[in-house]
Amino acid sequence: CLPPGTSQGQWIAYGYINSWLSVYNDNYCKSMSTQVHEVGHNLGLAHSAKDGVSYGDKSGMMGFSYNRDDGPFLCFNPAKTYQLGWFNDKAVEVDPINHGTWSGLIIGSSDYKNDLAGESANVIVKIKTGGSKDYYVGYNRKKWMNSGVLLAGDRVTIIEQGDGYSQSDFVGNLAPTTEQPLNSKRIFDNFGNSGRNLVVEFVDRESRFDEANIAIYFDDCVYPACCEGAQCNMVISNPIPAPTFPPTFPPSTRKPTGKPTGKPTGKPTAAPTENQNFSIEYNNNQSPPAQPKELLNENFRYDLGVFSNTGVNEVTREIFQYVLTASFPLTNAWSNPSITTVVPLQNTNTVKVTFWYNAERMRYGEGFKLQYSTQHGDTWTDVNSYVYGEGGFNTANKWHHAELETFQVHEGVSTVQIRFVGETERPVTESVFHVAGVVISGQ
Repeated sequence: CLPPGTSQGQWIAYGYINSWLSVYNDNYCKSMSTQVHEVGHNLGLAHSAKDGVSYGDKSGMMGFSYNRDDGPFLCFNPAKTYQLGWFNDKAVEVDPINHGTWSGLIIGSSDYKNDLAGESANVIVKIKTGGSKDYYVGYNRKKWMNSGVLLAGDRVTIIEQGDGYSQSDFVGNLAPTTEQPLNSKRIFDNFGNSGRNLVVEFVDRESRFDEANIAIYFDDCVYPACCEGAQCNMVISNPIPAPTFPPTFPPSTRKPTGKPTGKPTGKPTAAPTENQNFSIEYNNNQSPPAQPKELLNENFRYDLGVFSNTGVNEVTREIFQYVLTASFPLTNAWSNPSITTVVPLQNTNTVKVTFWYNAERMRYGEGFKLQYSTQHGDTWTDVNSYVYGEGGFNTANKWHHAELETFQVHEGVSTVQIRFVGETERPVTESVFHVAGVVISGQ
């Protein structure tokens, strides 16, 4: 919490993505919703939008915040809680194009541990579209920890979101057919380019009001006739979402203005589109696939952290565009900077690396490489090259995301060395690039 006047301008708060740090201005330290919103950023969540407004979804805490110290009581929307994996044992994936229709009961997040709720009831239904974004369906039950929800209380909500750090969009909310038949369905035309229209219907509430009966089907059949027999409820078994690893990133709300928390004057560079990257077994008797194991997460909070200088030019820890980075100076073709670390593999042999990079100033043809070695640094193997002017890396002072750069080592190898090394063929240059948020996982 910062006292008034610490920094210029009217701002409320900001939180670093996937970090421990959130900063609050003056009295907004007392705002419960602001605290939860910024902690959401710390957990890797982007904003919850509605109708083109970045903060417009009032059904969850990643929308607007309010200058109150005692509320409102509401949760994150279904897309965000799915991303966090909080209700994993009561989340289900539905693939309508490949596996037919589905119907079942869903409950609100407040009833997750309610013994009176049906054992088969889910908290989240993810509808796979086959595209870059999927739909997430939840019952926005207005009770207990969600009793103060300000949008679509006691209705079924549909949220659209991509993988990883991605802004969600409030698509719609449904009332039961038995109460408001005109507001009980949402139709998605030409769903997933299948040539068929998908229907999501809030059929009715169960007698206790805490359970919502929903159906997902195509409009070329009539519910419930189309949801009987072998083609009904063919779903992917309860998923175990793979962890996402977005890096510490610029404050998501650099200098917001107005009340409630408004659209920030500065926003993070393009949200990551990192895939969850997990395989699904359709045979429920099969064990779920092994999930990635985080081996290293370096945000350069303390100098270069686990990395050490191994090149002629010294790499330094800098703050660039509000981000803690490793800063690489390029001076000539004979003095390339590099940093190296040793990573214990913990019985894994598929290694995945994700990080952010930014060219503060750089000439075309210059760049850097990500390399690994299992020979104590005697020989190095390129994972990928990042050359300025190629593959979209052509704009200075713009953050780029290297997503899941992957390589394999032989079984039995216990450690691997990872190296970032700058490259230039120029006899004289003054280029500088930055690397941030390095996460390494094994599988």
